[in-house]
Amino acid sequence: MTSKVKFRIEQDDGFPPLRAELLNATPLPGGHFRLENAPFFAQGVSYHDIVQASETGLPGVHDFIRVIERSDCLGMSIIILDDTVDARLNAALGGKDCIVEYGEFSGYRVVAVAIPPQVDYGALKAQLSELEHRDLISLAELRVSAARPVRQGA
Repeated sequence: MTSKVKFRIEQDDGFPPLRAELLNATPLPGGHFRLENAPFFAQGVSYHDIVQASETGLPGVHDFIRVIERSDCLGMSIIILDDTVDARLNAALGGKDCIVEYGEFSGYRVVAVAIPPQVDYGALKAQLSELEHRDLISLAELRVSAARPVRQGA
């Protein structure tokens, strides 16, 4: 059974173009959930993180409270600024076992990426930074710290 965990998104001058992001999640005991999506905008979380969330009153939807355990995946969000970049972006991300999701939000084409530990993050970021330097994409690191347990009492 899949649930959704709702993350509130802080906007700055109307961006990002949504106030909340819903991520698919697998329920675990104790009000915990394993995230099953790479986030587009939610900061500080990534694919397969274990989070605590509370019921919202909506069936299957829970409000994010905190991260319980971080996965080994890092996360980034890429806004496509130029349609000619698609092939180069696919080449940069392809064959690396990254979890890649595509979405459109109020006219923005966005790619959510979860980067597994076997990927050379520095090399991937250098490739993507070059595309950003050419104004083809806008890159945001959503979570770049390595996996580590989060203290239960934190």
